[in-house]
Amino acid sequence: MNVVLASTKSKVFKGFKMVFIPMLTGQHYYLLFFNLKIRYIFIVDNVEGAAGLERYHGNVEKMVSLCMFIFMRIP
Repeated sequence: MNVVLASTKSKVFKGFKMVFIPMLTGQHYYLLFFNLKIRYIFIVDNVEGAAGLERYHGNVEKMVSLCMFIFMRIP
């Protein structure tokens, strides 16, 4: 994903208000939802229970950092 997003021109995302990124960590699937209009990030996860970001083994932070870098470059 890092390679794909790094090689994507930021103009591709121009005009988008929402971006959904499916994620897989081991056998755990979840979804990152970026609301670009109000700059909000939400994680959709079917696993019950209160847990912090440690559940995602650093992958959420990496993807958010990379995506925010790309989205912030959008004119």
